[in-house]
Amino acid sequence: LVGHPDVRQKQLESLLHILHSCELLHHGWPLIIIFGAINDNHSEHLVRLAFQCLQLVVTDFLPLMPWACLPLTVDTAAKFGSQTQELNISLTAIGLMWNISDYFYQNQEKLRASLTSDNQVFPDFPGVPNMPPFDKLWMCLYARLGDLCVDSRPAVRKSAGQTLFSTIAAHGALLHNQTWQAVLWQVLTLSGVARVFSTKQKILQGLGDFPRAWALLLDFIHTAALSKSNEVSLAALKSLQEMLQAGRSSSIASSSSVDDPGSPSHLQPPIPEDSIANWNTAWKVWHTIGTEVTRPPPDEVTRGSDAYIPSQPFLTALVHIFPHLFQHIKPRFVVSDFTRLASVLLGCVSVPVHGDSSPFILPSFTEVVVTPLQEGILQALAGVEKEVTEGNGTTRSMVPQLFTLLLQFSSYSCQAPSYGNVLTRPHTTKGSVIFFQTDWVTMNFVPFAERSMSMVVSLYQKTSNWEEVIEAQVLKNIIQATITPLRLKYRCPAQTTWKLVITTLLTVLQEGLQLAREYPVHFREMWPILGTALDSFLFSNSPPPANQSSEDAERDENIDCQVVELIREEILPYASATPSDFIVSIMVLLNKGSIESASGTDSECEGFKLREEFAKTCFETLLQFSLLTQTDFDPNLDNSGKAGTSKAPETSNGYTPQDSAANIGKCESTQVTTKLAVTSLLHRFREVLVKYVDDEKLSGKCPLPRCVKLYCCIIFW
Repeated sequence: LVGHPDVRQKQLESLLHILHSCELLHHGWPLIIIFGAINDNHSEHLVRLAFQCLQLVVTDFLPLMPWACLPLTVDTAAKFGSQTQELNISLTAIGLMWNISDYFYQNQEKLRASLTSDNQVFPDFPGVPNMPPFDKLWMCLYARLGDLCVDSRPAVRKSAGQTLFSTIAAHGALLHNQTWQAVLWQVLTLSGVARVFSTKQKILQGLGDFPRAWALLLDFIHTAALSKSNEVSLAALKSLQEMLQAGRSSSIASSSSVDDPGSPSHLQPPIPEDSIANWNTAWKVWHTIGTEVTRPPPDEVTRGSDAYIPSQPFLTALVHIFPHLFQHIKPRFVVSDFTRLASVLLGCVSVPVHGDSSPFILPSFTEVVVTPLQEGILQALAGVEKEVTEGNGTTRSMVPQLFTLLLQFSSYSCQAPSYGNVLTRPHTTKGSVIFFQTDWVTMNFVPFAERSMSMVVSLYQKTSNWEEVIEAQVLKNIIQATITPLRLKYRCPAQTTWKLVITTLLTVLQEGLQLAREYPVHFREMWPILGTALDSFLFSNSPPPANQSSEDAERDENIDCQVVELIREEILPYASATPSDFIVSIMVLLNKGSIESASGTDSECEGFKLREEFAKTCFETLLQFSLLTQTDFDPNLDNSGKAGTSKAPETSNGYTPQDSAANIGKCESTQVTTKLAVTSLLHRFREVLVKYVDDEKLSGKCPLPRCVKLYCCIIFW
């Protein structure tokens, strides 16, 4: 084009007139496409006029154009896409490149027959010798779109990226395998490249340097995921998830073939070493991202605005990636890997929520639901639990660590975790002056913690008799985790918490007490902790709510009675196999419970209510074991101490020992239990009588409580 603007305008107008005249051109096409010789110094009017020529060529004249001009047409469209005079022209030019790709696809047979390897027409693509001419034509299009993917304008980058990857997804099957190496190293960019790795993985795995490309892409994703921009970091995680889903169908097919009883195991192909290395690299990148992004700010940082705190959608996306990744690495997932996973999950769950987004993420305090992040964490652990309980024996070593993590989560029901020294406000506080200076909100952990505790019960019921669980003293750890909510009781953030915890304790004790008697060495430290837990619950310093109804009080007292029933049925009959110190503490506990109502100590504490049924149950338990003799524990002995065939006689209170108690059959057990029970009863009787005399002097004409008179009658009876 001539350098004068008015002359250039006349040239373009004449060219547009020629194209509209539908003249049949053959050798003049290279001169026609000279309208692409524009630059940013030209006026917007000239750019628009030249682009009208390009639109007409692409829409009407591609079938008439010789093949040698097709690469030039692609370059011209890309040049209009990169011009900065008019954004709409750039976006429309990228759309024209999609039309060009559609033309290549629809006329592939014609183009294959006419194309030749002319080095003057096609650019060089180093690293891929002997590339077919048709593949070179596609590479011209892919390379120009790849250049536009790094344009300085976001709209152009987005449009070019969508067009590039849509084109590869739709028409990439036309390329030869060796051409994919050029696509991989000379065209693709991070945005959307994971989709290509997913859809074309089988082809890409045939390349010799695919592991290097895989590692390089993961490194790019790692860098982008640590970006302070929420959009960039979240897009990086979505790309990682896209990559990991590539092997999902193959994994499902493999697992189904393994489960097929008609499929012999020796016919299963081994996993290639390169594939193992690739997935191990992905696991390391995921762990690195999770560790770095959840690391709390330095101790001197107390305001969230002074540090980068990841968003909840980002953390949720990070956690949702793990189940896809775990499907590929679970055969090699060991204890050290689970420790790394636990550190990431603990870091994710402790990150606070920004106050502006909390209404859309956090459920209300009355809703028993978890946040998306918490649900993702529980689902991830459920997948690990399934593999541990249903897999081979090598995975059993992870069970103690899994219990530890779940118990840590369950402790958040009473004490939420902190995120460094960043100031946060409770999720139930709105507009409080105390928390006015912080914009970060602590998540509601009650539903999450209760779900974790339920998983603990389910897992323990499956694994209680495992050697790894017994040696790791898991039962002791579970009981230890219940002490705080049991002691708080009515002061727990949610009333459902302590009820779930006591149910958990009763359930695991049904499984674990028998094991504790069979393996006394491994459970030696469990007994004093159990005594502390029972005492903390039965005699909590937390008064019930002032508005508690009589029905609720009765239900709560029934729970207390269930604990005493457990003591009566699962602990006291086995005194010979139980540490004597623990039996003494149990007798003290029962004695304390039996005199609680009768002595009137409850009434002296404001807010506490009498537990007559609980005291009665404690008293009956003491009385029951104070009247047992050796014949009650060994039915083969008659009343004279000699062997006999008669059934075990009932005690004076109508109690017949269970068969399991008869198996103990040791006089020492009977004597220990009886002496302790009698001692407790005598102490209790003395307390009741002394209290009765004192109360009668002070009562005047007012009658004493019915329960006091009842206990006196029982004493003299």
